[in-house]
Amino acid sequence: MNRLLLLLVAGLLAGPLSLWADSPLLRAQTRLHELGFYTGPLDGKETALFRQALRRYQLHQGLSPSETLDTATQEALAKEEPPAVEESDHDFLRQNPAPAPSPTPAPVIPPAPAPPPRTPPPSAPAPGRPPSSASSEGYRTFFASTPFERAPGSVQRDTLRRIQRLLRQRGLFRGAESGLPDVATRDALLRFQALERLGRTGRGDFDTLERLNLLPVPGVPFVPLDGEPPRPPQGGPIYRGRLPEEAPTVPGAVRGIPLD
Repeated sequence: MNRLLLLLVAGLLAGPLSLWADSPLLRAQTRLHELGFYTGPLDGKETALFRQALRRYQLHQGLSPSETLDTATQEALAKEEPPAVEESDHDFLRQNPAPAPSPTPAPVIPPAPAPPPRTPPPSAPAPGRPPSSASSEGYRTFFASTPFERAPGSVQRDTLRRIQRLLRQRGLFRGAESGLPDVATRDALLRFQALERLGRTGRGDFDTLERLNLLPVPGVPFVPLDGEPPRPPQGGPIYRGRLPEEAPTVPGAVRGIPLD
């Protein structure tokens, strides 16, 4: 008799659990979490955090930022391939085991070195070009998952200089406005993100650019800080961002801030 009751209860619970597992909201939360847009609980509920993740994903994909799980968003999520970072890391560690520690040799005291020859200070980089220490990969990492991730290098550097300028006006940045993703810029961004209650990434992520009014406006060409609009390479188009046409116009968004 007890066994029959247990089977009956299990059958009643199996239906709601299977429906919950097949919930479109839960599948969307899982895929957005795999893609790095959603950091909340996987509970199949339409919370404010979930709607914000939907909006970031829709803007990133050029969709209408409706903050709802509409048909276009579901189709885009179904085509996404989740990153397989964790498995690749395991494969790398299996193929490259840590070397055994070598015995520590006896310390050798070298003779005092001769004073180095005096060298002239390095010349300043040419205007509009990033210094050699800033690689394109560094800018792509700094602007990951934003419209500036694959922008031209001059646009990325000018946008980073705008970030440094705005952080300096708020009293959070004291370094040089070099347009480089250096340690001083990262620390200033962490303080700004903490004050604004944003995710503390230390990068120019989507939410931080939106809070600083630095997202590109559709139809408005990018104007660098030097005031001269960039010339398209070999007659190509001027970079105008990747946001959809219906995105709202943000006052002061990427239209150039005078240096002096």
